[in-house]
Amino acid sequence: APAQVTVKRVFGFIHKTLSDGLQGANPDACLRLWLSAAVAADACDQNPDLECQGIYEPICYEFLTQALITFEEDITDSRAQAQGITVMVGTVCGLTCLEEENYNNIGTKITQHGAKLLKKPDQCRAVCTCSHLFWSSKEEGVREGRRVLECLQKCLKIADNCIQSSTSHVGLFVDVLDKYLYFFGSGCEEISVQFIQSLLTLCAEHVKFSDADTTEEARRAFKNTVRYVKRKIQDQDPRYEGLKLEEVEGLS
Repeated sequence: APAQVTVKRVFGFIHKTLSDGLQGANPDACLRLWLSAAVAADACDQNPDLECQGIYEPICYEFLTQALITFEEDITDSRAQAQGITVMVGTVCGLTCLEEENYNNIGTKITQHGAKLLKKPDQCRAVCTCSHLFWSSKEEGVREGRRVLECLQKCLKIADNCIQSSTSHVGLFVDVLDKYLYFFGSGCEEISVQFIQSLLTLCAEHVKFSDADTTEEARRAFKNTVRYVKRKIQDQDPRYEGLKLEEVEGLS
């Protein structure tokens, strides 16, 4: 009798094919295929028709582990590494089957890789992106405000290092400000209105003293951010009560 085809056997075939065929030959494609396999395992784990919740969690975790190994060992181009961080974060944020310890392990490793990218600006953007690993858009999902704040504070340190070498990197501060505002608006209690006020003032100072010819996009982005905050204040959103925009109004 022919061997019965099961979901687990299909996943075993996928694992063997990726390990034997693509590993090292086309690392970018291999990374994405490992991540796609993890998404498929997650979907199977959550499928009520299969009645097997929890069974595919170890398979999902294994696929993610292999994706990280591919990233670590085979992806060497700096641009591909930066893109890989974004793809991994997007994938992991959408998973629901992982146990807390496994999720934290994967999230921590991705964040560590983001902080080790070759170029400092890429590090800043990558860690900014990684902050989403610790704050789900769904209330029942992962919500670790302390980890979010750690990521964003690290981003500010990296951005500060970058701007010491060139004011053209002022856009990094605006990017971090936008992330602070996103998590603040999403209810992350670790991010206070004082944080937002200090960062608004800091961004205004950096924008003011930057070279207008090389930072036009960042200036425009900052003005849009200031308008957003001003609108929140005008709408009498209680969360934004106490914010003062007098120091930055001239740039909005």
